[in-house]
Amino acid sequence: MKEEVNVKLIDGQFTSAEATSILLTLLNDKINHHTVEVLSYKERHGKEETHSRKRVEELNASVEELKILLNEAKKTSKSLMIKSEIKICFLD
Repeated sequence: MKEEVNVKLIDGQFTSAEATSILLTLLNDKINHHTVEVLSYKERHGKEETHSRKRVEELNASVEELKILLNEAKKTSKSLMIKSEIKICFLD
């Protein structure tokens, strides 16, 4: 079994509309995941879960930053090259 696996998630050239759809969907799915984690943890343990709450804040900031970039690409009719790889490793 491999110790590490790399998976290409995104690899290509996209219009601003395509990039917006792909990237905001991905980020919003991650935000939703962490939001559910926060609510679930609070329900189970009666207290706040700080890691997921912090990730939601970080991801929301990334969304805002990304929207600025994507709007600039749209205004200037530029395509975007996006490459994203997921690295998966076993932990002891």
